[in-house]
Amino acid sequence: MQGARIPRLEAKSLKAQCIETLERLIISGELAVGEVVPPERDLAKRLGVSRPVVHESMVELASKGFVSVEPRRGVRVNDFWRHGTLAIFESIVLHSDGMFPDGILADLLGFRALIELEAVRLAVLSRAAGHIDGLRGVLAEEEILPIPSGDGDGARARTELDLRFHLLLAEASGSSILPLVMNSTIPVYRSYIARFYASKPDLALVRGFHRDLVAAIAAGEGDRARSVAQAMLDHGAVIARKEASTRAGAFD
Repeated sequence: MQGARIPRLEAKSLKAQCIETLERLIISGELAVGEVVPPERDLAKRLGVSRPVVHESMVELASKGFVSVEPRRGVRVNDFWRHGTLAIFESIVLHSDGMFPDGILADLLGFRALIELEAVRLAVLSRAAGHIDGLRGVLAEEEILPIPSGDGDGARARTELDLRFHLLLAEASGSSILPLVMNSTIPVYRSYIARFYASKPDLALVRGFHRDLVAAIAAGEGDRARSVAQAMLDHGAVIARKEASTRAGAFD
């Protein structure tokens, strides 16, 4: 550490803040697909930035696929849900904080199930001792963590441990790609897991899912492992939908 070159921390640039704000507006649907974005002069005034900052932000949003610049017509929001790229997926994960238009939460939960069930299937085939030991280590830590209360340290500790459990499952698959995919979704799933534990779930049930899943993987029982994993994901999805519904009601 003594010889490390530590960079000076700087606040986000106005351009970065402008892009983030516009991405949030588009992802949330406040700037709807097909809608013409306000002219740069008006947008600059409303955002409190210069026109060059808005112009550069629009260029980057266009490069990601969020908007299209139409000569003499202005800037129009693209149907990015249908034609977007991984760059847009990254923005959705980073900027949405779990507030998605109708149907997107279900799609994300379905995507998570697709990835994790495949990870479990491959982990059963691999059964690498090192990975199984790592998962058992998480189980041991779960047993000694205090019961979380609200948003305190206990909830944060369980959130990070739960996230580590799922990342270890991806590593246990033996795939070089699945851990990268899981890592790319960390921000949104950390948010969901945190709210899951803030809802004060049945911790014995959660620990039971984890314990039974590791036991099935270690024993090479593919059908049992998939059944436990599916039940675990279904349980989390029910709470996520209920929590999202509660949050949406609070904003009505």
